[in-house]
Amino acid sequence: MKNYLFFLMIIILFCSCNKNNTPETGRVGAVLNLRITFAIVDEATNDRLNPESNAYYGDDEIRGLKIFIIKNGVKVEVLPPNDQTSVIIPPYRWYEGINGFIDEGMLGYFCIPFIWGGDVVKEDEHSYEYFYIQYPDASEDVIKAGYSCTKGENGLVLTYDQIWINGELAFERGAWGIKDFYYNTKYYPWLVPVLDDEGNQVGVMPKDGTSIIVITK
Repeated sequence: MKNYLFFLMIIILFCSCNKNNTPETGRVGAVLNLRITFAIVDEATNDRLNPESNAYYGDDEIRGLKIFIIKNGVKVEVLPPNDQTSVIIPPYRWYEGINGFIDEGMLGYFCIPFIWGGDVVKEDEHSYEYFYIQYPDASEDVIKAGYSCTKGENGLVLTYDQIWINGELAFERGAWGIKDFYYNTKYYPWLVPVLDDEGNQVGVMPKDGTSIIVITK
């Protein structure tokens, strides 16, 4: 499932980007960190999606958990693949052995993947897609992910540059070579912010950060 989702979102983002940009080379030079996943935890950061956790929601609640995207202006549910009973994915090491990127702080947590492929909304010169996690009590978290397409030496470079959760900025990627990424530690409790002399966040430790966002319920 993880490989399927990864390649699916690469194709979707490339096609969407290619519609609005005319690259000089006509090919993708790099696809960077397009994966976004969400861990649901309690106040003590115990996993609420893991059946082995003391904070586990329970089988009935998990069956009632749904995810949605906006498609053709309509909010539609994203169903799991035919061989799966849930959209939840078990723990795994992403990119291990490739670029050395490992979510060390989040190993062992079950996650919900962000599903790309919904309507693209233009806001403030950014392209966004909306994603919803709905819980059995009908409450939901609204996630907005923005991505950008830039021209590199070898073609298009695709990457997500902003993530908003319920209207609050959780992540922002700075312009290339200008500033580091911003991580809201409310949603990244395992990261330690690195501050400059004025108290502004200029990085995090570990420096590679993580692609897994923590939502506390």
